[in-house]
Amino acid sequence: MRILLALVLQNSWHTIQLDYWYLLAFPQAPVDRECYMQIPKGINVDAPGEWALRVHKNIYGQKQAGRVWNQHLVDKLVNQVGCKQSKHDKCVFYRGNVMYALCTDDSILAGPDKDELKQVIADIKSAGLDVTKEGDIEDFLGVNIDRVDDDTYHLSQPHLIEQILRDLNLDGENVQTKETPSPPSRVLGAHKLSPEFDGHFHYRSVIGKLNYLEKCSCPDIACAAHQCARFSSDPRKEHGEAVKWLGRYLRATRDKGIYIRPTDDTFKVWADADFSGNWIPEEAEEEPDTARSRSGYIMAYLGCPILWKSQLQTEIALSSTDSEHIIQLGDSLSTWEITAYSCTPSREV
Repeated sequence: MRILLALVLQNSWHTIQLDYWYLLAFPQAPVDRECYMQIPKGINVDAPGEWALRVHKNIYGQKQAGRVWNQHLVDKLVNQVGCKQSKHDKCVFYRGNVMYALCTDDSILAGPDKDELKQVIADIKSAGLDVTKEGDIEDFLGVNIDRVDDDTYHLSQPHLIEQILRDLNLDGENVQTKETPSPPSRVLGAHKLSPEFDGHFHYRSVIGKLNYLEKCSCPDIACAAHQCARFSSDPRKEHGEAVKWLGRYLRATRDKGIYIRPTDDTFKVWADADFSGNWIPEEAEEEPDTARSRSGYIMAYLGCPILWKSQLQTEIALSSTDSEHIIQLGDSLSTWEITAYSCTPSREV
């Protein structure tokens, strides 16, 4: 999504957001096998014997419902609409000068010609897909996309932050805030000898929301959120306090996000490692992971932040030099497909 937004700004493209939700996405696909269901309570069948309902459409609740919908949608887009599916990202399609980014039932059309976008929408409807046209991009997958000016988007998630604050009971008045996501120079350990977390908020639920927030619009909380997420299976008092600290930081920065503003044609990666930054001699025997170093990186395309991550290294580094060389960028980054719209064609990184 961030790459697409950067391309939109760089090339002055038009955008249209499409949604299948209001017309129910999954039931647009037929079932992939013979399927029956019990008659719901409240419906009386005036006939002898026991009866069941035969399912004709791909209803919600089936284990395979999402896959059946995806297969149906891709088949329509490729074979009837004439789109070409990306080899590297199965959620991206191309037709002529149009890019179509799709995630389940939310999607974005982008291209230089409004008439071409309208024709693609008309062809999607002609293929038997019920789709709702929602105008320009404003919100996608829970991320607010504000057009600051002609060459800038601002991505933020204030609604998700409000949910997190409510979960942590930090949504009242006169709540103290923090200036950093975590205490300076403090690494969160297992704290096996500390009291268990008292459960005054749902730890795993909050961690899940923090992870989504970090991945979408808040790279500044990547390290703190990952440290808290490591101990979701056995949280202690210190871990609960760390999550509350992070919540207080989010309260102070709830209207902040990242800016997509193309400034050049470069692809850049910044990476660094913290050699044995988790090392806590007192806890080393109970938690061997304290010997691991931490890697962090951020990638920028067209001068815009595209991808970032903070994680513990999978190998033990014996020196600062080793930790720098062990930085792993992950399998998902082994191949990048950059579209040929005044950009570089597919290349290996």
